[in-house]
Amino acid sequence: MIYAVSDLHGCYDKFTEMLRKIQFSDSDTLYILGDVVDRGPDGIKLLLDLSERKNVICLRGNHDHTAFKLLRSLPLIVNSPDADNLKQIYNMWFSDGGYPTFEKFRALSDADREKVLSI
Repeated sequence: MIYAVSDLHGCYDKFTEMLRKIQFSDSDTLYILGDVVDRGPDGIKLLLDLSERKNVICLRGNHDHTAFKLLRSLPLIVNSPDADNLKQIYNMWFSDGGYPTFEKFRALSDADREKVLSI
C-alpha cells in the first residue's frame, strides 16, 4: 500500500499511532510531504526514526528547509560578518515553532546530528 501524510510537526506519538492504525509494514511505502519538525516537541525524534526506515520518502516542507539550513549553519554564526542577520533569522524561526527542534538537535551526539542532517 502507498500512503501520504504531511505536517507532522514534531508529533512523534501521533505518527507512531497512525502507523499502528494503518498496520504499516515493510512492504508499504509512506511519502511525507513536508513539515516533519517544529512546533511539537519531538521533531528530532521523528527524523531519527525516519532515518532508519527504508520505505519512507520525505520531502522537505518550509519548516524542514528552514531547520536544516539553520542547523547546518550553527557553527558559522559566531564568526560570521552576518551574525546579526543570522540572529534575526533564528529568532524568526524560533517564533514560528522552531525552538523545540533546535533544543533537541543541540542535545544530540555528533553522529545523530549527522543522521538528522542527512535526511
